[in-house]
Amino acid sequence: MDRNKSGSGDQVDTKAIDDYINSKMKSFKIPGLALSIVKNDQIVYLKGYGRANVRGKPVTPQTPFNIASVYKSFIGLGISQLIETGKIDIDAPVKTYLPWFTLADPEAARQITIKHLLSHTSGLSKRSGIIVLYTNPVSLQQLVRNLAKTRISQPVGSTYQYSNLNYFVLAEVIETMSGMPYGQYIETNIFKPLDMQHSHTSQAEAKKNGLATGYTVLLGLTIPFFRPENKAFIHLFVSSEDMAHYMVAQLNDGTYNGNSVISGQGMDRTHTPLMPELYHYGMGWAINNINIAHNGAMENFRADVFMRNGENGDKWGVAVLINSMDVISSDLGVTKVPYGNIAFDIIQVLHGEKPTNDYSPPKITISNIGKVAIIFLLYLLAGISFLTLSLRNILRLK
Repeated sequence: MDRNKSGSGDQVDTKAIDDYINSKMKSFKIPGLALSIVKNDQIVYLKGYGRANVRGKPVTPQTPFNIASVYKSFIGLGISQLIETGKIDIDAPVKTYLPWFTLADPEAARQITIKHLLSHTSGLSKRSGIIVLYTNPVSLQQLVRNLAKTRISQPVGSTYQYSNLNYFVLAEVIETMSGMPYGQYIETNIFKPLDMQHSHTSQAEAKKNGLATGYTVLLGLTIPFFRPENKAFIHLFVSSEDMAHYMVAQLNDGTYNGNSVISGQGMDRTHTPLMPELYHYGMGWAINNINIAHNGAMENFRADVFMRNGENGDKWGVAVLINSMDVISSDLGVTKVPYGNIAFDIIQVLHGEKPTNDYSPPKITISNIGKVAIIFLLYLLAGISFLTLSLRNILRLK
């Protein structure tokens, strides 16, 4: 299913886009992909490619995908909304809102502000942010409370270090200051006003609505990979069509189809680097001059959102959702190649340019086989951990 429509009368070169997408899917053994393109305040192209699950169900613009770390922009928007209503001060310490929040270094915990978390300058490390993905606290708050044993790796406010932990803490701040669960807050304050009807904060609900099956690519083999749901996680499951609604709001002062989720000033806040002397990262977005982007990678999903304010005044947005991930190139969630710049390449195709990122699939080497072995071991340990937690819950119920 596809849609090629523009209120301004402009048409996109659908053949060039389709040829590019199909070539990448073939090269990198991608089972399914969903694409959305917006220009200014219009959705100009929506299309699903390939299969959504092992039964061969086709991907459509309404198929939900796990968008992995792209959820950070939703949290950033939620925090900006609460700043706008006066419930949060971006420069206030986290302990203002979570008095019990602490780390292995209590003094460091007292110094960390909301801005430090948003800009990944809290001192919490990338490594700690990856490890948390393989733990099993029973709730978001418990996950944040467990940070009492976590050490920072750099002084607070001194260094940019991308860490999932920063946004887990922010999600807990949203829960506390809004008075509602994180998922309910996102659904009420972002999904609903932006008419995101095929998006979910629960994996179970997303499955009911046709959630794409995730695949892991191991040494050229595409294998279905099912990650059990962890209620402490803050992942979002969003369709390509709904990502288009979200991008229109991002590019048009927080408004989609007449409904606003935040003021223009508030949206500008999310797109402004918070600690530019350290890194150009805003509230869930990486910012580079006219470009605003974020990606997300898991063992079995990949998502990329790329938006550009053109020199001629046109605003473009491209979202690419993929239901697979090559573990060799993902480097445990921090993508190097090959998926990372597909959205950027499409921006080039839209402007009649040849994509500059000519990637090749990762080669099978001794080093790569070793990496796969390590990742497989982590998968195994994660599975054992999930199973242990499930058994404990069953015994507790008895």
